[in-house]
Amino acid sequence: MPEVNCTSRQIKASPGEDVVFQCSVNTEWDVRKSVEWIKLDLPQDSDHYVLVYRRKVVNENLMMESYIGRVFLFREELQYGNVSLKITNVTVNDSGKYECFLPSLRKSVEIELLDGQDS
Repeated sequence: MPEVNCTSRQIKASPGEDVVFQCSVNTEWDVRKSVEWIKLDLPQDSDHYVLVYRRKVVNENLMMESYIGRVFLFREELQYGNVSLKITNVTVNDSGKYECFLPSLRKSVEIELLDGQDS
């Protein structure tokens, strides 16, 4: 059965840097139908979608405004199971826990972004 795996469960980044959450399905599984990246540590009543990709389109209407234009999937690799997320120009507010959820598999994985200035 396919599983979602990430190369690291914690990543450090300083403000202004770009970061990639390297995640993929452990078998060559086409995930082009739907990929959701969610920020977990937010109040329940707030928006929590970092990126919503459905039917080959990024749905910005569902996304948190602060991530629009700064988050990207590697679309040409989705058909091979690559669900990695790139966040450009990281801010302190980006620190926290994220989840990659694949509705077609009903599978998810968590990853944490740490502020690289905290040492």
